[in-house]
Amino acid sequence: MATAADDRFFRNMVTNMRNGVLAIDREGRVVMINEEACRILEIAPDAEDTGRHFSELLRRHHDVVRILAGGLRDVHASEPRRASAEADGQGDRLHLVARAG
Repeated sequence: MATAADDRFFRNMVTNMRNGVLAIDREGRVVMINEEACRILEIAPDAEDTGRHFSELLRRHHDVVRILAGGLRDVHASEPRRASAEADGQGDRLHLVARAG
């Protein structure tokens, strides 16, 4: 079982990653998005993003919404899903994570 210290460690690690990370829960709500993901997706970082549905946050990024929606169809029946995508020709990487719990 995850502890508060585990959660702090995870959030600190993701916040400081050089890759973009967007984590959502099984209902599609944003759990975490780091600054690099905001830069890649051209989204202004906002504390209000946590808890919003990913399709609202990413309304300008139809391909990313499609990938996440497809992953959520499977996450209800199994383990967490992860997807990585090259966001542009510059080699930027965006990691999309759907949590099962």
